[in-house]
Amino acid sequence: MGTEDEDDENDISNLKDINLMDGNAETTCSNDDQDEATSVVEKKAVAEQEELATAPTPSATRYLDLLKDRNIMAFMVSIFFYHLSNAAVAPLVSQYIAIKDERNGMVFVSAIMLVFYFAQGITAHWMIKAINTYNRKYLLATAHMVLPVQSVIIALLINFWPNKYALTATQLLVGFSAGIFDTMIPVVVGTMTEGTGRYGFTFGFAITCWRLGHRSEEHTSELQSRQYLVCR
Repeated sequence: MGTEDEDDENDISNLKDINLMDGNAETTCSNDDQDEATSVVEKKAVAEQEELATAPTPSATRYLDLLKDRNIMAFMVSIFFYHLSNAAVAPLVSQYIAIKDERNGMVFVSAIMLVFYFAQGITAHWMIKAINTYNRKYLLATAHMVLPVQSVIIALLINFWPNKYALTATQLLVGFSAGIFDTMIPVVVGTMTEGTGRYGFTFGFAITCWRLGHRSEEHTSELQSRQYLVCR
């Protein structure tokens, strides 16, 4: 009996040793696989870094080349003339109402500005979806086409029905047009200058054309308003 028990114990110990050897072999294999996978990833990372280091750095487009681009220059001209034709509408309407009603003139001047910026803000928020839904050329064309429409409406109201509330309501059209056009400026500039490295310069040029048109129209409207007062 003693000998049989010893044989059984020896067999059990041998089985344990075999299991341990198998486990160690599996662990060694798994560690080898992990090392191989890690080395492959490291090699790929090193290769990508070498490619980036040896790749030629793209140079920014020259400023003169941007000025020779007909699309960019045409858009800058449109910015100038848009604000040249739109900047003085609200001030002139405000002055007209103030002249006709000196007592409540300041109230309507404030109302005109509030209506304008309210319409512009709502339109700018709507443009978040409109830019990706509608053709950008049609949006710009819409902003330009609103200007003569609202100018004709204001002229008709002044000549045939000079109602203060109706004149104030016309600023909804002005705000709608400005909300479209002013939101489209950075979008169009970004599309035109993609890959050139000159977005900041071109956008600054656009803002310069904006301010030049805006200031020119304000001076012109001031001269017109003075002549109107003299003629009265």
